[in-house]
Amino acid sequence: MTEPDAAALPGVESIGNEGESLTLSTRQPARVLTALAERDALDGLAVRGATLEDVFLELTGRELRS
Repeated sequence: MTEPDAAALPGVESIGNEGESLTLSTRQPARVLTALAERDALDGLAVRGATLEDVFLELTGRELRS
């Protein structure tokens, strides 16, 4: 799946491109997973929830110092 195709999926809020893979962010995972399944694009899929670090980065825009 290309980045523009992924951006057009219902429920996708943002996309990260890591070269060989895309990271799709959403608050509506059922809509995104359904759309991916309809396009037969579930191979290699990994699903994870947000961590506290993800929330911190989203809110502050910077990493937590150790």
